[in-house]
Amino acid sequence: MEQEFIYRKLISSDIPEYRRIRFECLSSFPENFGTLYEEEIKKNQLYFEKYIEDSDPNAFVVGVFQESKCIGICGFIRESKKKQVAHRGKIIQMYVAQEHHGKGIGYQLLKKSIQYIFEIPGMEQIILGVSSHNKSAIALYSKSGFQEYGEIKKYLKTEKGYSDTLLMILYK
Repeated sequence: MEQEFIYRKLISSDIPEYRRIRFECLSSFPENFGTLYEEEIKKNQLYFEKYIEDSDPNAFVVGVFQESKCIGICGFIRESKKKQVAHRGKIIQMYVAQEHHGKGIGYQLLKKSIQYIFEIPGMEQIILGVSSHNKSAIALYSKSGFQEYGEIKKYLKTEKGYSDTLLMILYK
């Protein structure tokens, strides 16, 4: 029997699942994120938790659920300077649990997130950064319409060395 997946914005009662999946992505793929698991685990409130609690329309996390378990997240935050950049926002914290890779779940999660983002009045552009070694994520973003517009060399530094970040954009 085909398993049903639910894609929706997270609400305050989802915060424990959000924390669990956020810690999972940071511990499983530390090279793909600019935040350290060891630092995040010590925090009382994670970056997106306030936005989730407040149901902020300009900063939210879309989750994909299998029954009551969150198996993927995609965070979004709108730029805040109304005069210059409020027409643009950033996707951050994109992750799907490893056991669900290759099933199209990430693509559907990203599509749903893009839908929610472009429903925001005035939104015209979505930007993101992705580690240049993360070929599957780059392919996913490209398939979803994102185009590369730049690269930052040596963006992240870990004990294994540096990694570059590709900058990508999607226009409405």
